[in-house]
Amino acid sequence: MYWFLSTQGNSGVIEAHWVRVIDQFNKPQAREIPGEDVTLTGQNFWVPTSKVSITEADSVKTGAYAALGETTTAGQVIPGEKIANGAFYVSDLDGSNIERIAWGLRSSLGYRFSPDGRLITTMNSANPMPPRGLMFDWEPIYEVIEGEWYGWPDFYSGIPITNERFGVKKENRKFVLTPETHRKLLKGKDKPIQPLAKLSSHAATQGMVFGQGTMNVPENEILVAEFGAIVPVFKGEKFHPNRPPGVPPESEASEGVQYNWPGFKVQQVNLSTGEAKDFIYNKSGLPASAGQGAGLERPIQLEWDSQGNLYIVDFGVVEFDDTGMNAHPFTGVIWKISKQ
Repeated sequence: MYWFLSTQGNSGVIEAHWVRVIDQFNKPQAREIPGEDVTLTGQNFWVPTSKVSITEADSVKTGAYAALGETTTAGQVIPGEKIANGAFYVSDLDGSNIERIAWGLRSSLGYRFSPDGRLITTMNSANPMPPRGLMFDWEPIYEVIEGEWYGWPDFYSGIPITNERFGVKKENRKFVLTPETHRKLLKGKDKPIQPLAKLSSHAATQGMVFGQGTMNVPENEILVAEFGAIVPVFKGEKFHPNRPPGVPPESEASEGVQYNWPGFKVQQVNLSTGEAKDFIYNKSGLPASAGQGAGLERPIQLEWDSQGNLYIVDFGVVEFDDTGMNAHPFTGVIWKISKQ
C-alpha cells in the first residue's frame, strides 16, 4: 500500500496552533523529523505560547526541527530518519517492509495512480501561521518521483520561501537549511521538482480522482476537491473588511491570489498543460452557508462508481477562529452527480 505521513505544521517550526495540540496531549518533545541529515542556519523564532499549561511564558524561542523551547545554532546537524514527516511511503498491507519514496512535501490529502502508472498528488498550501507562516502559497499538484526531495521547509510550490511572492514578513522568510544542505538534497539541481499545476492560493485542495471518460473528463485529467479557505482574510471584504498589516489589496497581490472565497468547489485539471477550470461549483462563488440557498460547502473527497456517477463527500459547515476549527454537526453531505 502507498501512504503519506504529513508534516506537523506549515514551515518546520512549531506554530501557535500546534502548541495547543502539544499542550492538550502532553507531547512537549514533538517536532518535525527530516528524511536525511540536514544542517541548520541557526534561525530561531518566537513561538506564541499564551493560554497553555506547558509554559508560563507568552512566547518561547524555538528553532527548526526542534521541540518547543529548543533553540538551534548555525551548523547544527539534525539527523535524518527513515520515517520522516512530509514523505510518501510504500509498505505491505500489515505495515511491514516500509520503504520511503520521496520527502520534502507538506500535506497531501489526495493521491492516485495515473493511467500510465505515475503517482500524482494534491498538496495543501502553507498557511500564514506564526511564527514562520507565509502568504500566497499555491495549491500545487505534483508527480511523486522516487528519491526526490521536494524542498520543504525552505521551498513551497517549487520556489524558495525567500521569494517576494510569500511576503509579508521578510524577517521570517529566511532559509532554515544551509545552501550546502539544499545542494545535497537537490542532487545538484538548482530547484526542486516543479508542480504539474498550481491551483488558487489557500483553496485547500483535498481528494482527487482521474477521469473515466465521462462528463467530459478525460482519463488523463483529474478532478480535485477544494475544501476552501481557512484564512479569514480570504473570506472577502464583506465578511472580513480589514486586511492584516502588510497584506496588499487583491489587485496588487501575487499571481493566482483570490481573496474572495477561493475553493469550495471541484476543479478539473489538465496535468499536461497545468490548466484548471471549474467543474462543479455554486453560482454565487461562495460556500452554501455564506451564500443564498443550498449547494456545496466544503468538498473533501471524490469517487466514481461503476456506472460513471461521481460522488462528492462534503464535510459541511466549518468555522475557524482563535480557538481553532469548529465543525457544525449534521451538516455533512454526500452528493451524487449523474449525467443525464
